[in-house]
Amino acid sequence: MGGDKAPRLRLVAVEPASGGPRLCRGCGVALIPVSKATAVFCSSACRSRSWRRTRRTRARTGAVTAGVRAKCPQCGSEWTVGVDRLAGCRRNRRIKAHLADRLTVLRLERRQCDEGDLPPEASEQLAQLLAQRRLRRTVTRDRRRTAVQRALIQERLARYPIDDDQMAPTRLGNAIRRFEEYGWDRYRLDTQLLWNELTGCVPDQVRRQVDLARTSVDFFVALLFGHVAAGILAALTLTTARPDTPLLLSTIAVLFGLVPLWYRSAVAATDEWAAAVRALVNSGRKPLADCLGLALPATLAAERDMWAMVSRLVPYHERAAALDPYRMTPSGDYR
Repeated sequence: MGGDKAPRLRLVAVEPASGGPRLCRGCGVALIPVSKATAVFCSSACRSRSWRRTRRTRARTGAVTAGVRAKCPQCGSEWTVGVDRLAGCRRNRRIKAHLADRLTVLRLERRQCDEGDLPPEASEQLAQLLAQRRLRRTVTRDRRRTAVQRALIQERLARYPIDDDQMAPTRLGNAIRRFEEYGWDRYRLDTQLLWNELTGCVPDQVRRQVDLARTSVDFFVALLFGHVAAGILAALTLTTARPDTPLLLSTIAVLFGLVPLWYRSAVAATDEWAAAVRALVNSGRKPLADCLGLALPATLAAERDMWAMVSRLVPYHERAAALDPYRMTPSGDYR
């Protein structure tokens, strides 16, 4: 207790009863022998990291106690601030599920036309899907579409992440998120963590392809924000003395009218970016493993286990020895 009877936090260095080395309270690493008797952290960075972790814990506890709630502007979903993390927007989840159901109905009906009768499970699934009124109306229009128009439905579905927990509230966010998680979904390779290593060991042509595809998306995003900024400036100009009102109003209408076009163009441009990232991951796995001194296993399941361990143990981890079975055998002239 302090002089004002308020509780005070004391940091006490606890030494093991066995006389062993003192351990850092943050990371568990043994403190160096020359550390002060009151030291509880191995470095200032570890002390700062522990303080941030404590501050987040206090904020989460306060949020639960106060019941602070937030609401998604897209779908109206609510969550407790500091505790529940909104994994995705329900509206986009419903759109993704609706697109998948449309394609499933078209696939089952095509299979029924080719084979005659469907298996009982497939027939029951088709009946359940067609029992939904909204889906039934949409499928009626889909039956009249051409093969190219039906392929566009698959293209729209491909712009969503595979995992619903990675869903974002916007179409552009989902279109980018789908290839950010491609390496993890396919190979358990965390490309966000190992991006520099991955891009550093692939051929220059693959890396330039990714940069060029990203430039197209950046161009449309810059156009979008530029038109919004110019429209706001034009609106502010209306408040000046003797403005040219007809010209400014038409300029504002044109600028803001083009914003949805640039947004849809940015979403469509992510298709090339996603293809470039997929090529980067697929062709860069082997060079990345070679650069890390690892050998790719013979089976995909074993490779997924290896990349999952690499993603968890980078940077250095005390359990990094778990990667020893995947390490390459040094050559004879290795020193």
